[in-house]
Amino acid sequence: NVVLLPVFLHDMESEEASGRSVLKESIQEMIELHTKIQLPKKNSNKKLLIVIVKDFDPEEISSRELISFFTKDLESTMAQVKLSYSESSTGGVLRVSDVFELEFCLFPSATLSPEKYSAEFELLRSRMLDPTEDEYIFDDGAWTNGVAPAELASHAKYLASQLSSAPVFVKGGSGNEGESIGNSAEWELTAVFQVENARYEALRCFMERIQDWKAQVSSERIVRQFGEESGHLVDAVLSQFEEEAKQARHVDGNSEASGTKSQSSDFVKEAVASKKAGLVVAMSVELYAMYTTQIMRLREVAYEMFDEKLETMQVTENVEKDVGNAVKESEKFFTSKANGLKPRGKVASKFSSSWRFDSEKKELLSALREKGTEHVQMARLQGAYNPKPRQPISFSFHYLETAPLGITDSRYEALTPDANVSYSQDDLLVDNVKPRVAALPSRSELIFAPEQPAR
Repeated sequence: NVVLLPVFLHDMESEEASGRSVLKESIQEMIELHTKIQLPKKNSNKKLLIVIVKDFDPEEISSRELISFFTKDLESTMAQVKLSYSESSTGGVLRVSDVFELEFCLFPSATLSPEKYSAEFELLRSRMLDPTEDEYIFDDGAWTNGVAPAELASHAKYLASQLSSAPVFVKGGSGNEGESIGNSAEWELTAVFQVENARYEALRCFMERIQDWKAQVSSERIVRQFGEESGHLVDAVLSQFEEEAKQARHVDGNSEASGTKSQSSDFVKEAVASKKAGLVVAMSVELYAMYTTQIMRLREVAYEMFDEKLETMQVTENVEKDVGNAVKESEKFFTSKANGLKPRGKVASKFSSSWRFDSEKKELLSALREKGTEHVQMARLQGAYNPKPRQPISFSFHYLETAPLGITDSRYEALTPDANVSYSQDDLLVDNVKPRVAALPSRSELIFAPEQPAR
C-alpha cells in the first residue's frame, strides 16, 4: 500500500507533468471499484504516498514552502474526484488525508550533486528493502495488505465471485444516478476491457516511436522538427485508439430488457472518453519531459553561439551597440527554436499551449548581458575601446506669468491678473521687440502690510 510519485521541482505547478492528474484518475477508479465490489474492510486502509522531488534546490524554495505548495495543489486535484455515487462517501469533498499519508523525499540534482543524490537514493532503497533499517517502511506489517499462502485460493475465489456478480453503475439515461444495470454487467465489463487493451496498445506504440527521440535527448542533442513530428505522432496514436475503441462501443449486449443497450452504451462511451483522456495525459507527460530537457540544451546552444560571435567581433567605437545586437539575435534565436519545440497538432497544441520557458529565457538573457558587459570592459582595459565622453543634456522650462508679484508689464498698462491675454503675430517677431523701461513700484507697494483697522 505504498505509492511512489516522482516529480521534478520545475514540474510542480503543472497538474499533468507532476502526475497529479494520473493520480486523480487512479483514485477515481479505486473508489468506483470499492463501490461496485464489496471488498474486505482491510483493503480500504489508507495508502502511503511518497512524493520524490528531484532537482530540489533549497536556495530556490525551502522544504517547508515546497511541501505546503504541493499539498495545497494536491488537495485541489483531489477535490475533483467524483464521490456522489460512492456508498462510503459523505457527499463532501475528498481530501488527501482521506486516502493517503504523505511523505516527501527531496533529491538534489543528479548532475550537480551526484554524491548527495546517490546517498538519498540508497537511503530510500534501504527503507523499502532492508528490514534492519531504523526507518523501515514496512516495519511490523505497516503499509502491507498481504494474504497468507493458505488463504490465497479462497481470497482469489472471493474476488472472482465479486467481479462476476458486480453490478455496473451508470449515470444519465432513463435511470437515476447510481442505478444498476444488472444483467448487462458482463458484456459491459468486456467492452471496457477491450477499451483498456486499445489504450494500452496505443500507448505501447507511442513509447516505441519515441525511443529514438529519448536517445537523442539523453545524448544532449535537440530532436529535429520535434514540435511538428510529435504533434503528428499524438494525432496518429489517438486515431489508432479511437478506431480500436469504436469496435468495443458497438458490442451487443445479451440483456433483453428495454433500454439496456442505450444505457450501457453511455457507460462504455464514458469509459472510452476517460481512457482517451488518460492516454493524452500519458503522452503529454513523456513529451514534456523531453521538451524541458531540450529547452535547457537550447539555452546552452544559444549562449555558445553568442560567445562565438564575441570572439569574432571586431572592437570598434560601436562595440557596445554590436554587443547589444548580438544579445538580441541570440534571444530571437532561442525564442524561435523554443516555440518550435512545442508539439503542434489538433490535440497536442491544446496541452502544449501552457508550456512555458520564461525562466530559461530570463536566465539566458542574464548570462548574455553579463558576458557582453565583461567583453566591453575587457576592451576598455586593453585600450582597444575608448568611448567618447558624453555631453550632459540640460533642459529649461519657461512659462508666462501675466503679473508677477502683482506688477503689471509696462507694455500693457491696462492688463490685470484676471484679463485674457491675446498676442498678435507682430509681437512674435524679434525685430518688433523694443526695449522699454518698466516703472519701478514704490516702496510701500513692495512691502506687504496688512491693513490696520480704523480706530
